[in-house]
Amino acid sequence: MIRLRLTCSAALLVTGPTLVGCVAEKNLDVAGASEGGSETDTTTSPAWPGTGGASLAAGGSGSTTTTGEPEEPPTGGSTGAAETSTGESASSTSTTTDDTSGSSGEDVPAPLSFATDIQPIFADYCTCHGDGQPEPDLGVGRAYDNIVGVPSNDVKGMLLVAPGAYEDSYLWHKIAGSHSQVGGAGKRMPPNDELQPGDMAAIQQWIVEGALP
Repeated sequence: MIRLRLTCSAALLVTGPTLVGCVAEKNLDVAGASEGGSETDTTTSPAWPGTGGASLAAGGSGSTTTTGEPEEPPTGGSTGAAETSTGESASSTSTTTDDTSGSSGEDVPAPLSFATDIQPIFADYCTCHGDGQPEPDLGVGRAYDNIVGVPSNDVKGMLLVAPGAYEDSYLWHKIAGSHSQVGGAGKRMPPNDELQPGDMAAIQQWIVEGALP
């Protein structure tokens, strides 16, 4: 049997300025040890106030001290910031998407119509064709039906106005002065007062857009 002597020292800080020390000695009998063994003296380090005390491992040569202070939980600041940032990003994306869809909804100009855009030109420049002679009759209320899809008498196989194709429309060649190049004859129309460039462009655009009434 080996007798171990364990000395434990502890210090306790109580309320007030007084520091009370306590020293206790205790003899431990360790059974089962072999005869002739050496004596081991294990001493703990004093526990100072605020350290949470010391723990002793039996049979060890050192001591382990823990602070006893609770580990602070992680704050939620970074998480909240991330959530806020994510929300702002989503809002920005939504705003960008709305702006893009709004810009794509811009008004597209309506195609030209014969009654609104072309008939007034004929009324100003083609007065000779207002009573049916010479053909075609370009009088108000009659001109559209007399030229759109109607075959030309001067060039066989060519329409006066071919919707969607101004180069296949004899009326266009007649007012542009290129009628002789497609087999036509006579003078450019109107003979004494050529159409203004803006009026020429309007007739060309009207034919390309389908020669709408």
